[in-house]
Amino acid sequence: MKKNIAFILLLTSIFLFSGCSDKSDSSDKISLGLMSDTASIPFVLADLSGYFENQGVEIEIQIFQSALDRDSALQANTINAVSSDLISAGFLKESGNALIISSRTECGYAILSSPDSDINSPYDLEGKKVGLSTNTLMEYLLDLTVEKYGISDISKTNIPIMPARLEMLRENQIDAATLPDPLTYLAQKDNSKVISTNVDLGVYPGVILFNESFVLENPEAVKGFYAAYNRAVDKINDSGLEDSLKEINQIMNFPEPVLTDLYNLRYTHSSLPTEENLASALKWLYGKGFISELYSYEDMVLTD
Repeated sequence: MKKNIAFILLLTSIFLFSGCSDKSDSSDKISLGLMSDTASIPFVLADLSGYFENQGVEIEIQIFQSALDRDSALQANTINAVSSDLISAGFLKESGNALIISSRTECGYAILSSPDSDINSPYDLEGKKVGLSTNTLMEYLLDLTVEKYGISDISKTNIPIMPARLEMLRENQIDAATLPDPLTYLAQKDNSKVISTNVDLGVYPGVILFNESFVLENPEAVKGFYAAYNRAVDKINDSGLEDSLKEINQIMNFPEPVLTDLYNLRYTHSSLPTEENLASALKWLYGKGFISELYSYEDMVLTD
């Protein structure tokens, strides 16, 4: 019963397209919802540099500071593509939403220790209190860490609002926390240590989800969308972000103290999530009773 209640609550919080009109599907305009994280930078740069326009792609980008605000925009049918993750994608598939994974995105995630803790390695998480948001990507990454390092005792503290989680970490009210970039950079400036990352786990969970009917009706728009993205990636990798970041940050609103940490970010061309990464996420969801079957890669990913 507890699992069923949690499942209903989670579906409510990420409920997206059901009950919406066909307004977003009747146009070739891409309305993209992004989070204020490092995965969004190439998309914003592509827009500012005119790369989408050069590809004949009409696009509107909205930046959200919280997933709740992003999901409200989706419910209002004002965006038809969204920055998300493999765990959310699994929930959405289970609820029957017509969304498809079109690529992975690049954002780092880490478990960090509090400044005064004695945690120096993943093994030191034994018996410690870790702040996260339960039933989300953050808990999934912690569970993978626990499994990999054979940790038998850990206390999970649900702190769904990320700035509050960061503040509790700073104040040593929790022993460790899971956070995305660039909040990981802020934590490190307050003497938190990176204990484990998604890269250490071999997991790259960020994805872009498109309304599936939009993709089917506008394949050239989607193709141009990723051509523009790849061009922005090339610009970042060739020239860095120092000269572009001030303009980008007028849109992104990253905290000023982390801006210099972003100068040397590098990205890769658009690609799909691996079958192993998707299978791992779905296995976790299935094990918790949140999905009724282990969906196939072809069911969830745009492979053509």
